[in-house]
Amino acid sequence: MNKVELKKKIDEELKEIQKKLEKKYGLCDPEVGEKINYKDLDWFITKVNDETVTIMLADKMPTDLIEEVFDEDMLDSDRDVKFDNESYDWAESYIRKQLNGKFLEVLGIDTEELSPMNTNYAQDETVTDYVRIPTLKECRDLPKEVIKRESIWAFYLMDKGVYRSDICNCSGSNLWGVLTFG
Repeated sequence: MNKVELKKKIDEELKEIQKKLEKKYGLCDPEVGEKINYKDLDWFITKVNDETVTIMLADKMPTDLIEEVFDEDMLDSDRDVKFDNESYDWAESYIRKQLNGKFLEVLGIDTEELSPMNTNYAQDETVTDYVRIPTLKECRDLPKEVIKRESIWAFYLMDKGVYRSDICNCSGSNLWGVLTFG
């Protein structure tokens, strides 16, 4: 290898190192499909807007977290969470209350760091949530690497501070949940 080829190879390797460091320290733009760590959980970036980054939990919520967030009588024999015992209405559901309350509390996410979102969960019925179930269209638009999971649980988080500041004092955030299969 001559000096010109060696210089070119070194420059390419330095660019790769620079990209890795920029990602590590949040100095580059996030990319859909990229995996990051937030609140000691792995998440996929699923959407990037001007001020927000949407992420989805990469694997099933850990059993110890499920047991901390949800009451024992709302877990089935497989330790999956029941939607509700009384209602199919998202606005009144047990799972909505827990995801928008205890889930955020257990993960140490202050709602002051989040931006509430209006959820149109049924024809002309809306509620304000930090956590919600995404639409089928939203799921269809995700990369296959993100939605094809072994487990059935995933969660989303929209946050403008997630990627760049490794999650601290973030504002403009939304948290959502989704139940998906394979």
